[in-house]
Amino acid sequence: YYYFVMEYVEGGDLGQAVAQGKIGGVEGLSVLAEVAEALDLAHRQGVIHRDVKPANILLTKEGKAKLTDFDLVRALDSTAGTRTGSMLGTFLYMAPEAMMAAENATAAADVYSLAICAAFVLHGTEIPATFMRRPEAFFDDLDAPEEIKRVLRRATAWEVKERPETAVELWQELQDAAASKPSEAAGAGTSLLWDVGGEATARSILAPVRPGSSDLVPRRQNIGTWASRSGEDEYGTWASFEINGVTQRMRWIPPGTFTMGSPETELGRYDREGPAHLVTLTQGFWLAETPCPQALWQAVMKGDPSDFKSLQLPVEQVSWQDCQQFLGKVSSLAPGLDLRLPTEAEWEYACRAGTSTATWAGDLDDKRESLVLGPIAWYWANSSEGTQAVAQQHVNPWGLYDMLGNVREWCLDGLRSYSEDPVTDPLGPMKGTDRVVRGGSWDDHARRVRAAYRYGREPGFRDDSQGFRLSRGPVAPRVIARRRSRQGPHD
Repeated sequence: YYYFVMEYVEGGDLGQAVAQGKIGGVEGLSVLAEVAEALDLAHRQGVIHRDVKPANILLTKEGKAKLTDFDLVRALDSTAGTRTGSMLGTFLYMAPEAMMAAENATAAADVYSLAICAAFVLHGTEIPATFMRRPEAFFDDLDAPEEIKRVLRRATAWEVKERPETAVELWQELQDAAASKPSEAAGAGTSLLWDVGGEATARSILAPVRPGSSDLVPRRQNIGTWASRSGEDEYGTWASFEINGVTQRMRWIPPGTFTMGSPETELGRYDREGPAHLVTLTQGFWLAETPCPQALWQAVMKGDPSDFKSLQLPVEQVSWQDCQQFLGKVSSLAPGLDLRLPTEAEWEYACRAGTSTATWAGDLDDKRESLVLGPIAWYWANSSEGTQAVAQQHVNPWGLYDMLGNVREWCLDGLRSYSEDPVTDPLGPMKGTDRVVRGGSWDDHARRVRAAYRYGREPGFRDDSQGFRLSRGPVAPRVIARRRSRQGPHD
């Protein structure tokens, strides 16, 4: 018997919440943050929703929004959409171009629909049908600051080019508009003063929280000016940076202690993975949510060495030395960003994410291999023809994609010898040695797609299964400064 399991979202939908008075007004707009993020992710994958409306925005009991009902989606690389030519979605929330020809709907149509959802939250009841004939009259009577109404007028313009380019851009404009007056009292870069846990707290406009939420979102000044956006979700704290129009999200990895290496009983174990030993990392660090995609590489390097070409695919055919050139270019484009490669210990710590089995999803054996690896990793059994777009498989418990499979990832340091003794902040050799490679790849068998699997490659090695993941944290300034002063940039 075949079946699938769906998440149970018990808080009802946005339409019900507004009708019952649970959500409304300017503060109520914060619930649309997750919807904008979801649409942005879908659009970057070439998927158009085409039916964004309050009934398709479900709420958890904590008030977190979930965008559902993708059954009307259209992939941009397809020749036609679902039910080509018919009028899809719900009338009042549909963009004019989608009404005329559903197959021609683009991301701009979803931006339009999201803006109407925002108007619905502010209006507090169903939007009247007269909105289609006289939108200006509706916005004139809307009980909202003029700055917000100005954003919504532009986002619902009939001319596509007049709207914000992305859902996240629309959300940001709404937040900026909401913060335009309180910012004088709360300080630049903050939104409305919301009562959180009984205190009036100024929140970053880049990481808004819902009224009544007890979740603490780090303020932007605590994260640093390198971040263009930041926030918190069920996996922890995240922050994004942007270079030449390409955004990369980073995850905060807190300090901690874990068992590094594999036990002698682990199936597929190599001798160089042991003995297993305790490792303590005394400082937290940032780690990219995905391997470096070709879009980001091209934004920095103005070229692409990869064999498998697509902006969403991870960059490959890059050596450790190529990575250092990339990091040098980033330093000139974004001073203060201070990116680096993760150390081997940081990589395994983040990959395991608090687990101790061969993979974060469980141990492997011949009967369980595909059940365990299939949903979390691209490897030889499900990706025999090349790399796959990043962020398609399940995340690990700390919100990281593709830590196992897809491309092998360079680490900052060289292979160190393990012993049974506990170690603190270990760093492998940095001079005259191979560099550590971790994670397995699309053409590796399951034995190499484990958290403890490790080997070394010369810094100039390139391969169509070899990529990297960015990190940021306290190791970078010390290690890189010492290496450049003594050996040169690529030693």
